[in-house]
Amino acid sequence: MLIFNLSRFSLKTAAPKDKIKSFSINDPHLKSFIYSNERDVDWNNVKNESTLNGLIIGLINNLKQKIDPLNENNHYLKDIDLEREFEINGDIDHVKAARRVSKSDPEAAKKIILEPINKEKHNSFTAWWDYINKTYRNYPAFIYCILKPVINSSTAKDKAGPTTVNAEAIAELFELVKKEPRLNYLKVIRRLLLELILKVQISLKVHLGLKYHLR
Repeated sequence: MLIFNLSRFSLKTAAPKDKIKSFSINDPHLKSFIYSNERDVDWNNVKNESTLNGLIIGLINNLKQKIDPLNENNHYLKDIDLEREFEINGDIDHVKAARRVSKSDPEAAKKIILEPINKEKHNSFTAWWDYINKTYRNYPAFIYCILKPVINSSTAKDKAGPTTVNAEAIAELFELVKKEPRLNYLKVIRRLLLELILKVQISLKVHLGLKYHLR
């Protein structure tokens, strides 16, 4: 039974805080999902946290299509500017091989260049998908909220894959969401990764400084 009467509001236009109150959402990761991805679900099918989680699992399954090499609407690069690639990366072996066949078979040349690019993207997508789904399998809202922006950060127009998976940064984000559900997941992950890199650099400098001092 809903405590907050949503009948006075349109489910589509109700504010996130009203949806959270109406459906008695207490899970901070579900709250975060509502703030950032409320338009992705049909709220007429939501009754409580359990049904919302079920709908999110469906969204996660749909999200996987974007990283499926066999899906025609995936996020892998479909075309490449050969001349630009020859100019920028002409000293790389596979690009040299592509140049040799480009005049007689430009499509074959593109394939030679696209294969390693898409292989790297696939490896990166898979690393994210496997780690997040295994480590946070009991938190579908968190899985979706982090995988959606990560996957969308590397579309079919992008050569570069998503940022590197980092367990420490992801774990810190998981805890941050509990305190502040209105987070930009990708922005926070990138900030946390930068902070970790700086920590490593500082630690390395300190270590090298002590080593030099002890000589």
